[in-house]
Amino acid sequence: MARALASKHSRGRLFAESVGLIAGVLDPFSVAAMKDIGIDIADHTPKTIADVNLDLFDLIITLTEESYAKIKEQTASTDIVVEHWPTPDPADAEGNRDQVMNSYCTVRDHLECQIADRLPFVS
Repeated sequence: MARALASKHSRGRLFAESVGLIAGVLDPFSVAAMKDIGIDIADHTPKTIADVNLDLFDLIITLTEESYAKIKEQTASTDIVVEHWPTPDPADAEGNRDQVMNSYCTVRDHLECQIADRLPFVS
């Protein structure tokens, strides 16, 4: 969700990528949460850190403690700025479908606000 939000708001002025620590599958709740705001991520292919060249980035933002520790280790000898934005995993939400969906939308909206605050060209 964060990659799609950053790409949308930067209007092509930013290269954004989304990776995880382990290979995963595209979460249908993430797809639905983004569709609710008019962004289609259904064709997104989940990637791992091993799938990208970290040297291509000036800024890496992590959302979990585990990913922050891993990225800090991998970028220790570089000039890459690493920030950690602690973000709850909406996949951990419990309840009925509407309650789970609300968790995804809350995380989506929180990420969108953080992106707008951090990246000055985002409108």
